[in-house]
Amino acid sequence: MKCCEPLRISSLKFLLLLLLASALWGDIILRDLAIKKPNLKLGDIAKIVDKNPNRANYLASLHIDEEFMADGVVSQNEIKKILQKNFIDTSKIKIMGSTVKVQVKAKKIDKETILQTIERFVHNRYKNIAIDKISLRFHTLPLRSGTYRIRIEPTSESFHHIYLQISIYDGVKLAKKLKVTLYVQRFIDAAVAAKSIRKGEIIDAQDIQSKKVRLANSSQLYLTPAQVIGAVAKRDIKPNQTIKRYMIEPDYDVKKKRSVKIIYQKGPIRIELLGLALQNGKVGDIIRVKNLSSNKVLRCKVISSGAVQYLY
Repeated sequence: MKCCEPLRISSLKFLLLLLLASALWGDIILRDLAIKKPNLKLGDIAKIVDKNPNRANYLASLHIDEEFMADGVVSQNEIKKILQKNFIDTSKIKIMGSTVKVQVKAKKIDKETILQTIERFVHNRYKNIAIDKISLRFHTLPLRSGTYRIRIEPTSESFHHIYLQISIYDGVKLAKKLKVTLYVQRFIDAAVAAKSIRKGEIIDAQDIQSKKVRLANSSQLYLTPAQVIGAVAKRDIKPNQTIKRYMIEPDYDVKKKRSVKIIYQKGPIRIELLGLALQNGKVGDIIRVKNLSSNKVLRCKVISSGAVQYLY
């Protein structure tokens, strides 16, 4: 029993921490500027106002990960993500100020610093992109103030390139602007068959797995697992085969060239007839259906599996 006590105490502390975080209620007032340092905390970039000093101290101690400073500023939205990451209900916190500019102490900025900042920015912003090459004309920039901030803004992109504008601030003054071209490779977490999938089967999560695939061009028809789950296989798919768009179709409630029940409803009068769907459709879709009694083509709304309602 004694051997379990440390675990029990630790669990209690964790639960108390969660309760404390969920009960937080105060103001976070963002500063205009903050100096970047190792283990930067929320209290370093904002003033915390709370009647309960324990809650204020807890907020101030929250760590700010590098990903939230990749573009040289920390925004209100990023503050909310930090709070949510720490299980804090953001609806109970009032955040004032738009952004905090995070500066670094140094005597000069060299090309390697700019390149590393770009790499961090791309890593945090683009999850399925790898950099092949960075085209950057820059050597060294001496600093008069002793602090700097690098602001990165994407301007445009193509399949193989991302174009950035780099703004370097010496203290609060804009010292230099650079245009940067990134040569990139794009990837996708593609859906791959985990086992044999027969034509006509509805694909579920157990039928597929994810595999990172490099894209050669923008026209490749790879799909993510989320796009595949719930679809119907249009052909037999082999194990380990990458699933592409032409291999599947949505699990339509009404299928083209299949029999369908047509419902005529007007006031208390309801008539049901047999029809032939001329289009695929999911619930809510408007499709064309042929009335097999009169051979007339009707405009109908899909209301359930195998059933449509005539639209007057």
